[in-house]
Amino acid sequence: MAIHEEEDRNPVSTEPTNLRSVDWKRLFAFLKPYRLRLMLAMLVLVVSTGITLAFPTLIVRLLETVTQTGDMAALNRLALLLVALFLLQGGLSFFQSYELSFIGERIVLDLRTTLYNHLQDLSINFYSERRVGEIVSRISSDVTQVRAMLTSSLTTLLSQVLTLVGSVVIVLRMNAGLTLFILGISPLLIAVAFIFGRLVQRTSTQVQDQLAASTVVAEETLQGVRIVKSFAREEFEKQRYGRAMEKTFTASLRLAVLNGAFGGVMLFLGFAAIAAIMWFGGREVILGHMSVAMITGFLIYGVTIATSLGGLAGLYTQLRTSLGAVKRVFEIIDLAPSVQDRPGARQLPQVRGRIEFDHVYFDYGDDVAVLEDINLEIAPGEILALVGP
Repeated sequence: MAIHEEEDRNPVSTEPTNLRSVDWKRLFAFLKPYRLRLMLAMLVLVVSTGITLAFPTLIVRLLETVTQTGDMAALNRLALLLVALFLLQGGLSFFQSYELSFIGERIVLDLRTTLYNHLQDLSINFYSERRVGEIVSRISSDVTQVRAMLTSSLTTLLSQVLTLVGSVVIVLRMNAGLTLFILGISPLLIAVAFIFGRLVQRTSTQVQDQLAASTVVAEETLQGVRIVKSFAREEFEKQRYGRAMEKTFTASLRLAVLNGAFGGVMLFLGFAAIAAIMWFGGREVILGHMSVAMITGFLIYGVTIATSLGGLAGLYTQLRTSLGAVKRVFEIIDLAPSVQDRPGARQLPQVRGRIEFDHVYFDYGDDVAVLEDINLEIAPGEILALVGP
């Protein structure tokens, strides 16, 4: 009831979810009906990534044409080729975005429908242990996080891995020493990602739980608003909701601090890596091992590698955040109704809603009649008030 003091019913654990504890086969089963669309989107992604990898090489060719040959016609052809590639990449990006949005929304529909249908099958004791606001939070925010994990996170992973591997292969052919220098600073980025990833997952789970708790307070108060008004408990409910929102704000602020710190550290490491690449590359130019055009392309590929590593680090933190949502959704789906039908139970036929008492007698076994020879008929949709001593 809305006027009761707060109670923590069936709290959700905020312990980090182990990657191996997730049933990945079951999770990816939601993608199976749309695997052809997903494969097409992945194919488009591969082509788009190839165009991205070709861009720095064309820049090197363009700079060499300007600085070495002075061929204006070749310069024009390369510039037009760049424009054509950018136009093609824009079209591919639109197609990929549409396909992923379609798949994502279908996954949301399927998962929410599955979860809602299962909630209808659960016994009444489940709802005595869980608050409605918490359940609504699972259907809304948690399912949305699962959707992001199965679509955008999956494609981002493929894109970043392809870009990283492709860039490393290309720069290895350009200058192996500078490539090894870049790869030498990569472990630091990966270590930072792992450390922040665990912290972000734990804090994100707390944010989701506090948001569910505040939703519970609002749902209970609004649903029982007549009782609140009857007992003049408006101020109490205002304070209760305010306390819940303060807890949500505190958890959200902690998450914002972690995300901000992670972004700042990664930004510093990224620019520091660029400075290191420019320093090492400048030495190679001075020694005559590389041209200015080549070091420009190498710098672009170096930035691409750093961006890919940063993207994979951010993806890891996002993955850790989504694992808690996956766990909570599957926890509800895996619950079995405590009340089971007997084997061979007959299906209830269509109910018309008509109620009839035909000479009904009732007592509590003490020979004192409570109901005696009651005849009553209530038609579907009819409202009847019974008033007695």
